[in-house]
Amino acid sequence: MELSVVIIFHNNKREAQRSLFALSKQYQENIESLEYEVICIDSNSTEKLDPKDFSDLGSTFKFHDFKTDNPSPADALIFGVEQAISENLCIIIDGAHIITPNVINHFRTLSQINPNYFIYTHPFHLGEYYQNDNMTLGYNQEVEDKLLDSCDWKENGYNLFSISNFKQSNETFDQYIFESNCFFITKSNLTKIGGINEAFKSRGGGFINLDIFKNAVSNDDLQIYQLVGEASFHQFHGGTSTNESRVSELQIEFRNEYKKIKGHHYKSPVYDAIAYGCQLNPAQIRFYNLYSHNKLVNDLIKKNKQQEAIEVLNQLISLYPFKVEYKVQLIKLHTNLLQFEEAEAIIEDLLKTHPYNIKVLDASAKYYLARRDNENVKIYTSKIIEIDPLHLPSQLSLLKLYAQEGNEKEKEKTLIDILGFPEDRFKNSLVLQIAIYCVEHKFKKYSEQFYNICLPFKNEFDFLILKVLYDELHESEFDQAYLDKFISQHNLRNESSIKVTKLIKILFRMEQWDSGFQLCNLLKDYFPEEQVLNFLYGRYYYYQKEFDKAEEHLRMFLKAESNRFLFPNTHYLLSKIALKSKDYNTFHKHAKEAYKKIKNTKYGLNYVRSLQFLQNYKPAITELEKIKTFSNVDQGNVKEMILKNAIKISDLEIIKKYAPTDFDYSQLGSVDYKDDVFKPIIFTHIQKCGGTSFRRYLSNAALYSGVKGSQIHIPGQNGQSPNTNLITLNDDEIEDVIARNIKVLADHSTFRSAKVKKVIPNYLDAYNLTYLRHPIKRLYSSYYYFYFGKNFNKTEYNNININDLPANLLKKFIKENANVATAFISGKMWAPDLINIKPEDLTLAKANLEQFQFIGITEVSDISMKVFNKVKPDYFNSFVRNIPRINKGSQVQRERYPNEEIKKMLIKANRLDIKLYNLAINKFISKYKTYLNKEEILKIRSLKITDESLEQLYS
Repeated sequence: MELSVVIIFHNNKREAQRSLFALSKQYQENIESLEYEVICIDSNSTEKLDPKDFSDLGSTFKFHDFKTDNPSPADALIFGVEQAISENLCIIIDGAHIITPNVINHFRTLSQINPNYFIYTHPFHLGEYYQNDNMTLGYNQEVEDKLLDSCDWKENGYNLFSISNFKQSNETFDQYIFESNCFFITKSNLTKIGGINEAFKSRGGGFINLDIFKNAVSNDDLQIYQLVGEASFHQFHGGTSTNESRVSELQIEFRNEYKKIKGHHYKSPVYDAIAYGCQLNPAQIRFYNLYSHNKLVNDLIKKNKQQEAIEVLNQLISLYPFKVEYKVQLIKLHTNLLQFEEAEAIIEDLLKTHPYNIKVLDASAKYYLARRDNENVKIYTSKIIEIDPLHLPSQLSLLKLYAQEGNEKEKEKTLIDILGFPEDRFKNSLVLQIAIYCVEHKFKKYSEQFYNICLPFKNEFDFLILKVLYDELHESEFDQAYLDKFISQHNLRNESSIKVTKLIKILFRMEQWDSGFQLCNLLKDYFPEEQVLNFLYGRYYYYQKEFDKAEEHLRMFLKAESNRFLFPNTHYLLSKIALKSKDYNTFHKHAKEAYKKIKNTKYGLNYVRSLQFLQNYKPAITELEKIKTFSNVDQGNVKEMILKNAIKISDLEIIKKYAPTDFDYSQLGSVDYKDDVFKPIIFTHIQKCGGTSFRRYLSNAALYSGVKGSQIHIPGQNGQSPNTNLITLNDDEIEDVIARNIKVLADHSTFRSAKVKKVIPNYLDAYNLTYLRHPIKRLYSSYYYFYFGKNFNKTEYNNININDLPANLLKKFIKENANVATAFISGKMWAPDLINIKPEDLTLAKANLEQFQFIGITEVSDISMKVFNKVKPDYFNSFVRNIPRINKGSQVQRERYPNEEIKKMLIKANRLDIKLYNLAINKFISKYKTYLNKEEILKIRSLKITDESLEQLYS
């Protein structure tokens, strides 16, 4: 006996007639001399097979009525194998399959070539579509009987291809499969690969057939053969996994059973197989048309022609209406193009019939991620992870979700979970996307592990992106040589233009302008019709300050119909260009479009700013209230912006909600503001001289005077970051400040510095003011601000008494912070020149002091404010009479005064500032004596620094 065929039936009386005929010598070709038996196991059928019905097939067909309490065919299959006489087995676990005429003939040939064989056939369904899709169109046994009668399959079994879902199937001959319903293996080798696991007890056997197949193709001792041109065709019946409605939870049950048995979740095998079979006839090579269609779609996507790809996919769906893969691709493309209604309609349709299809669930999660609907993202990713906890795309969706939420804890936990996945999950290059995410989000401590995991993919373009980001994260020098070599060895024509575009954007962000520009030119050579090139060139020219060229390219990009839903950053850049040219209507138009596309803080604040320029303060407040709910937004800044806008329109309800407790409501009112009358006001804010408090006063007073919030540059005020001192801004940022037509400037800029002159072109007409403070007290206050201040980096010397500070640190601190007032008033750079102030700088400072219209004294701030309100410009209205003290020294500071030795060091280091301070006091008295009473003059005069007063200081 050369072969034993074991075939399992369960309530297959109708189907068995055809299945068993296909195993007979009346049908099988070229096996006249082959001795084989067919062992038919009828397992727990209510309608049992009658051997008399098959008597014409010959005595080699043997029938067994098998009883079992197990709904799985596992026990029946084990029994069937035990009955087999031959060492060579053919196993058909589902008896509803009809095989083609040369399956057994090819087995005989291949088994003689290599006795350690595993030979399998591809499975197809009778009917045009998969049977669970066909059911929705009224397909049943009666329809199938007529179909089979029409094709004369008993005379030519290959006619079965023409009435099957071969054209619609995913399991065509150019695809590797993960299950076969007719395969060959020896008894001994079946035992070696683990045999038939009777632990699979689910209805229909669950994943038992997948388990045997995976064990076989994963065994290095077996030679794997796939039969090309041969197949098995499934007849419609009341089976489990094919005719069960797709809304069932059987797949989850099967997966959970597999994990319980094997200790891990099922993953499709990766293997090599030798194709063997006869030459295909034209009816059997239609899958090449399907392949060409797929290639066309993929090529269009690679070239970023997403709208064209959608059109092709819609045509394909008319030909292949149940192709889930095409519909999933449509969801992704519609989502990319922000065509949300179209995407959602497809999702709703697919979820009705495929609620447990991982690809459908994954596309749904990504759709809701784009909509920032975090709850639905969690719902669909949870469903996927319930089915497959090791599903990498879902983990990536979760990471992006947590990034949107600003949930650092969950982001890190997810990365740790992924690193714990078994190695076989990292054989897919999708892990590169996880690694790129890890590096982009600055998870430095995990980046090396992910980088090493991705080394097997170092020839892929995504790895180049990963390396560029990885080197940046680890502060390595940009590797231009590696980039050049990689590009020279890879044909960009074979890469997705989307990936190349991403790399260019990264290079631009890293200010590797030349490298990014060269890649743009290469992209243009390979993809001349690539529309995104105009966006990339526009961005390049914008940051090169060639605004005319930038605007030209960006507008060309917007002209393309398919781009109107893309790249909100295009509108953002155009809004910035319009702002520079003071075209506020165009600024507003593009700022609005950008924000409409993506609701984030960056675009939102830009849109609010455009509203403010048009004096649309009420809509600005409405949008700011929405922005306040965003994650990762500076709540303090947004609330302050709301207040400023409310002040503009005297909206008492909003003001009461956001105003500080000392807000003076009586001062609210309309003001006749004339831009050409209001001369600039420049407050030179010397650190630790009470300037932070005075800056808040200036901001409120300017707003009350009718100045637009955008015309006030005060770090920490009007929605500005505390880190917007002119000295810290780059050229582009300075250009943005210049475009705002600043009327009030109050930051840590020295007198008439280069950047001040840029921001205030008519600085010679400006009203200059400053505050001076007792130099020793100022320096001592600076010490506690640096070593106790919440805004500065902590050190091992944090919260330490100045008297206990190591000598080297004390000297360094004094050197870097002494004579600051002289430096500021003389106009020297704050750093590093502050550490080298010379006597000639004092001479310059004294001369410059004459250019100040007002000089306040911190120690008598109440008197100073009274005087300022008398001498202030007519166009500048008082707003707040009582200024709250900000950054006030603490009780701890007052309890830790410097000892005599350190006090002498402070005095010696600040001799220039002491002289300048005394000069300021004299000028204050002489200049403003008409506004001072006798007691006030005496109080101010007592502030003059003498040797005696210094000796008594801190005593």
